[in-house]
Amino acid sequence: FFKQKTAYDISLGLVGSEMCIRDSNEPVTASSIMKKLFKRDLDAFQIRFAIGETIAHINYLLRKGEVTRDLSPDKQYLYQSTASK
Repeated sequence: FFKQKTAYDISLGLVGSEMCIRDSNEPVTASSIMKKLFKRDLDAFQIRFAIGETIAHINYLLRKGEVTRDLSPDKQYLYQSTASK
């Protein structure tokens, strides 16, 4: 059963994504943000949707200028809140 997300549900996710990034003193990966947003155990299929949703939220915050993205030496994107810099 698929439940359509409302604007309220989406805004809560954006707030959650932003808070996960802002609350960290260090830059974080999309995977670490996903694990904080989706606390229950996910199967491989659900992980693909969850990481996609997480990255969509991060991209929204990037476009708003609330998050920066840098590439780590091991080629992972790291995200950090502009408020914490």
